[in-house]
Amino acid sequence: RGWSNESRRKVSKSMGGVPFKVYKDGVFMGKFYTYSEAAKELGIKWHSIPSYLNKGQKPPAGYKFKRISTH
Repeated sequence: RGWSNESRRKVSKSMGGVPFKVYKDGVFMGKFYTYSEAAKELGIKWHSIPSYLNKGQKPPAGYKFKRISTH
């Protein structure tokens, strides 16, 4: 049995993870705390998400990923 989304969020936060928002064609798709949560909802591969957030890699057509400032 896998971890619940709530457990994943707690672990992500405790390890310094920062939530992020996703838009597609300008429409807000959701606020996510983990890559796997976003990937499952959006139908994309989770391991690609850090590249979109951290390295400026171009995301799939129409998507925009943005970290949420916690300061």
